[in-house]
Amino acid sequence: DKLPTEVSLAQRLGVGRSTVREAIKTLNYLGVLESKPSKGTFVCDQFNIATEAVTWAVLLGKKDLAEILSMRSLIEIDSQLSLAEKYADNDTESLAIIEKMNLVLLKMNQAKKNQSVESMIESDHEFHLTIIESSKNSLFTAIYSTLRSLLMDMIVKTYSKKVDWDKTMSNHEKILEAIVSNDYKKIIKAKEEHNKDTIAELFR
Repeated sequence: DKLPTEVSLAQRLGVGRSTVREAIKTLNYLGVLESKPSKGTFVCDQFNIATEAVTWAVLLGKKDLAEILSMRSLIEIDSQLSLAEKYADNDTESLAIIEKMNLVLLKMNQAKKNQSVESMIESDHEFHLTIIESSKNSLFTAIYSTLRSLLMDMIVKTYSKKVDWDKTMSNHEKILEAIVSNDYKKIIKAKEEHNKDTIAELFR
């Protein structure tokens, strides 16, 4: 699969070209993407990515990880905007997706009450994956799955330490509320706040 141009991605996601460029550069280093002169940027073979993910996760620095999280955020924002538009049009499938996300939030809340790290991580992943898959964009799903593999070790360690469970719940609730509102600014703000808090937790 071929990625849109930097200009197209920046315009669609409402961010600067430098943000997109740095994220793509990091993913090139990781073997997730491959940029070919005069041809564009493409997603690499999934098998090759998976075999290198663990090694790269150990070698990555703070700046690299922050850029990976930024790329994940960009992908999610695009998917959220698309889902919000379809939900506002009373699309049957999108209504079901929003209902599923509400159920996932209930599972997250139960995990918080039980202080279950494993359940919270699983529910957190299901919440975000549901958003990504709603876009029906195989490229986004492939990149998201790879980024999860790269970050999983840090995610587990973060949740195993002292995590603000209430803030985690609040961030996810705000994301869903923003999607349902179909408000562009709210969607961007909710995702940016979530990304900022995630980075803070990972590098605490």
